[in-house]
Amino acid sequence: TSKPLAVLIIVILFGGIRPACKLVDILAERGGSALVGCMGESGVSLAGALHFASANAHVVKWADLDSQFMLERDVCGPLDFRDGMMWPRGPGTGIEITENDFKPKTPLP
Repeated sequence: TSKPLAVLIIVILFGGIRPACKLVDILAERGGSALVGCMGESGVSLAGALHFASANAHVVKWADLDSQFMLERDVCGPLDFRDGMMWPRGPGTGIEITENDFKPKTPLP
């Protein structure tokens, strides 16, 4: 008998959503599961990872997408955290970037 296969997928480290989807296909063929995680990404990247996890729920059983809460400043508004889950704030990724997001918040040294 083979042991259950579980893999940590950090979408940005796999080169994006498309390569990560190939891994999901392999896991699905072998009865595996996955955790989608992050490494200090902004809300823009996390929104993509959230959509990836949702679209692959047949394999992705867990998500740890909390790095936006550790950033001092993010160019986009954070995802909403409610009812124990992450949610985009609007359609698609829910991200809205304005011209003000590109202005320094503090004077540069």
